[in-house]
Amino acid sequence: MDVLLNPASVDSYRQFLEIKKLPTFEIRGRVASFPDEYADQVHGVVSPKSSRFVNWEPSPFLFDYQRDITRIALKKRKYAVFADCGLGKTLIFAEFAEGAMQTLAQMNKGMLIVSPLMVVSQTINEFARFYPDQQIEQVAASDLQHWLHTCGGKIGITNYEAVRTSLNQGQLGGLILDESSMLKSHYGKWGTRLIELGKGLEYKLCCTGTPAPNDRIEFANHAVFLDAFSTVNAFLATYFVNRGQTSERWVLKDHALRPFYRSLAHWCIFLTNPATYGWQDNCEDLPPINVHQHHVDLTKEQRHAVREMTGQLFATDAGGIGQRSKLGQLAKGKFAGKSIETNKYSAIAELLRQWPDESTIIWCLYNDEQDTLAQMIPEAASIAGSTKHAARERMIADFKSGKTLRNEWIQWAEHHWSDIKENDTLNVAEGRDEKDVKHICPLQLGVIRRLVSLFSLQGEVVFSPFTGIGSECYESLLLHRRFFGFELKESYHAAAIKNAERAIRQRIEQLSLFSCSEIAGEIDDEPECEELDIRKHCERGGLASPVAKVV
Repeated sequence: MDVLLNPASVDSYRQFLEIKKLPTFEIRGRVASFPDEYADQVHGVVSPKSSRFVNWEPSPFLFDYQRDITRIALKKRKYAVFADCGLGKTLIFAEFAEGAMQTLAQMNKGMLIVSPLMVVSQTINEFARFYPDQQIEQVAASDLQHWLHTCGGKIGITNYEAVRTSLNQGQLGGLILDESSMLKSHYGKWGTRLIELGKGLEYKLCCTGTPAPNDRIEFANHAVFLDAFSTVNAFLATYFVNRGQTSERWVLKDHALRPFYRSLAHWCIFLTNPATYGWQDNCEDLPPINVHQHHVDLTKEQRHAVREMTGQLFATDAGGIGQRSKLGQLAKGKFAGKSIETNKYSAIAELLRQWPDESTIIWCLYNDEQDTLAQMIPEAASIAGSTKHAARERMIADFKSGKTLRNEWIQWAEHHWSDIKENDTLNVAEGRDEKDVKHICPLQLGVIRRLVSLFSLQGEVVFSPFTGIGSECYESLLLHRRFFGFELKESYHAAAIKNAERAIRQRIEQLSLFSCSEIAGEIDDEPECEELDIRKHCERGGLASPVAKVV
């Protein structure tokens, strides 16, 4: 909104003072410009009656703070949400995407969500759960540029690593950054690339955890991405002063405290407890983080190495960053490029044995450290930089569900498998016809088991257009998937039905033996199959009944 100021008018001077108090404004000559949303705060200015989102209706499952924050973000179109863990940032940006697409779809524009790689599948599942009518496409790095040129009316999601230099916006109309602290590094590649990709876009939203109060660069890069400031230096120069060669070069100006927070209030919100803003307190306190430091004795070799490195009989000073790094490697059994004896790995293994029923994450700094621990704790899954994405997702899903993790997921993600047994197949005799002139060649069950496990989840449908004697069907049912397949040959079809029944009986036996609350399954075929008996077993166990259908 533009207001023409009259230097000779007292009322106009009052307007000028009120405009100066707004979170954001611009004055050029006698014209003062500020967002329409602040019109009610300026004397003599009438707020526009038309709303830019008259058709947007919030989803009924949102908490009051999620609903209101989304409404503010849609109204401003460029906004940041710094909310603590557990407050539902995913639903906020999903609702923002839903609302923004009402406008973008009419303009043949699309919305792109950028998330950390391991969060992408979780976000897709959340969309499927809360917005089943909204399709969200996962976009690979190799397909991103093509998708941007054809994304009109679509919502896509990709990972930060896929955002490369020289990407053209194409039909992109909105950009959402999940875990937007990726913008934190002033000179980092993510900040630069995302700011370039987002230039001029109508809708932009950042969602992340509350940053440190003195993290100026994180504030600055968010402000630049959201077009609140033109450059990082413009943001810093407005509110901070450079004191030169001190540990805190940029210091907040004394007179800039209120303007600084007033500016932040225009383009972002900080949220730890919704009740602070008057919303309903739907939150519970997170359990405290208890930190325990365990003392591990140095070996004789390590003590000698410490004296050699520091020149001290008793090391009282860790030194600079270079020496501290070397001491850290020494504690892990590395000195001067060679391995030396250390008690650290056995101490970690002993700690794990003290809580066998608890889930544990071991965070390693060096590859050698991780490899050594993986050998000492073979039942643990080891996720390294080279671990394939499918294996990572499976291991993390199993960890979250409380299952025991095995390194077999890493083995399965290798380029070749050398442990497949040739004779690990179903009985081919049942599928033979007396008129057959060619031999049956079923696929090994181990291959099927791995592929189904790697590329599908429990309850999903596995489809085989050439079912044969039902090897894929058999393994899919054992792994708690649904199955659908086609088979033309009658003898193969009959064998596939029998093998499906065998798989279901095995699951029913497991249910009886272990009182397992897993899914038992059913067969859709001729009336004489054991469909009713299977359903009775399911009902007694309180189970759902997925379908194995062979046509």
